[in-house]
Amino acid sequence: MMAVLGALKSWEDLLSKQCVVLFTDSEAVRGAFLKSWSAKEDSDLLTSLIFDIEARFEVPVWIQGP
Repeated sequence: MMAVLGALKSWEDLLSKQCVVLFTDSEAVRGAFLKSWSAKEDSDLLTSLIFDIEARFEVPVWIQGP
């Protein structure tokens, strides 16, 4: 989850109004995105931050998992 947030933060200006597909091998990360929340407090916070970037920069993110 931290890698996803780091990537979006690093390239948020370049990604503005672009469609983004992220690949992960973590079912937990993919599940948190599909549900839009996580039972783990730290993961839930990271998910919220990612959704905030997605909304502010109009970057629709699709998570592709295993």
